[in-house]
Amino acid sequence: MGNILDKLKEELTDQLTFHMRNFQDQRDPRVGDRISFEVWVINQSDMELRDLKGSITPGKATNFIPSTFKVPFIRPNGKLLVEKIENIEITDNPDDIVLDALIMDSIANIKVEWRSVLSSMKLKHNKKVLFKKVIPA
Repeated sequence: MGNILDKLKEELTDQLTFHMRNFQDQRDPRVGDRISFEVWVINQSDMELRDLKGSITPGKATNFIPSTFKVPFIRPNGKLLVEKIENIEITDNPDDIVLDALIMDSIANIKVEWRSVLSSMKLKHNKKVLFKKVIPA
């Protein structure tokens, strides 16, 4: 069992996701085909995330020039376009490409770091102060 900050980091990591949108050019890409798509970041948490810095690199089925991105902030439950990847070549066996939610696993890799804004977080806790009643002798 980790400490509370480890648990918070783990939860925020699960809440920050990247999605591919507007996949274009090919429905069932084959080696040599060219495709285009957009990479969107989605903050599913109730906290603002700041200073997102990352990179998008080719996956095992593609070849393109890696790119970096910076996002100053993304609001709670917000989404933002990070990068448009255009006209990239499919370079690997098409059987290795999954054309569903897992397509980013084959087409691109994303690494990112960020910080969360905790100043607006309010913690509420009710606790009783207990004392012993002293009975005079």
